[in-house]
Amino acid sequence: MEKGNKMSKFEHKYIYYPKDGHKRHMWTCVSSEGAARLRIVDYGKNSSPRYSGRLEFHKRAPVYANESLIPFWLSDVNNHERMFERMEQEYLKYFEDEEIGTANTLSQRKSNARLIAAAPDLLEAVHCLLGVIVSAKKDGRLDVYSKESYSITYSHAIEVSRAAIAKVEGNYARGIKQSY
Repeated sequence: MEKGNKMSKFEHKYIYYPKDGHKRHMWTCVSSEGAARLRIVDYGKNSSPRYSGRLEFHKRAPVYANESLIPFWLSDVNNHERMFERMEQEYLKYFEDEEIGTANTLSQRKSNARLIAAAPDLLEAVHCLLGVIVSAKKDGRLDVYSKESYSITYSHAIEVSRAAIAKVEGNYARGIKQSY
């Protein structure tokens, strides 16, 4: 069954096809820019779950494919691993542009991963800085006897803190040392 509204920019198509003893339904909505497709399978009353569904979106980009992806492929036609890596990048870029979810963009995921990876370093930095505060103050005044050890402890705490901050910012992995 096909349905196309002459006033609409979409072409609609419904297909029913039984396969492997299951009732399968597919609705497709196509435009010049891409398509949306919904598939639902009815496995029968005795199955759990009885239904399963899949919603797919397709975006047409023939100019981009012709000018970017085909030359990329032609530069190493037998390197399928490289092509899959590129397709993963395209996938992430597409869904990043769509802004699906609050923490779904690639940059947000990387930022969250860096923060999680740096958590132990940040905790150590806090402990070092607290140690400096505790050793510097005794009865509300600086302990004169431990000024030298205080200076060493303070310097160490600052370095630990800088390293933890650099790790969160992503500079840790690249070996960039920044001054704060």
